[in-house]
Amino acid sequence: MDRLSQERRDALDEIDPGWSPVWNAGWQRCLRLVQNRLKDGGAVPVEAGVVVVQGEDLGRWVQGCRFGWDALLPAQRGKTSGR
Repeated sequence: MDRLSQERRDALDEIDPGWSPVWNAGWQRCLRLVQNRLKDGGAVPVEAGVVVVQGEDLGRWVQGCRFGWDALLPAQRGKTSGR
């Protein structure tokens, strides 16, 4: 796997500090699924087991974000709060 030079990483960080998140791909996947749901006119799921999309329980993910807020990184908080 090719590694980016520090210069390239710095340039990408300047464009978007969140371009290479430290959180796992599953968290990012659920974020995108919830964002797509909202874009399509759906509501944020608040109960586990009610909205499952592509095998992901979006209500459980939302609850995890809400109840684990203090454990989220600042960039994650910004993404989940609509900023």
